[in-house]
Amino acid sequence: MNQSTCQRLHLVFSAKTEKELLFKEAIEECAQQQPDKISCSFVATREQKNSRITQEYLRDFFIEHKLSPNNTKLVCYMCGPPQMIKAFNKYLLSLGVPKEQIKYELWW
Repeated sequence: MNQSTCQRLHLVFSAKTEKELLFKEAIEECAQQQPDKISCSFVATREQKNSRITQEYLRDFFIEHKLSPNNTKLVCYMCGPPQMIKAFNKYLLSLGVPKEQIKYELWW
């Protein structure tokens, strides 16, 4: 993480089960070591009630973390299957995040 450009990182990590949340302990350790720079949320979609990442989830996330979707320093990075990326891209755009600030990597 470049100290001069990245002010804050929040990871929302989603998987079907807790077991599939790879590197969860290491990520939590990083967040504990630098709480002013790194935070994280974990979602196990098949094990937690109301655990889907929806447009409402993202909207509430922006509100809770006092993030402005049109902040020019905000970058949203996604990695996952194409259907998920397509849905999240749509959600982020509808919340006002500029297209050029949405980055993604497709699994397949």
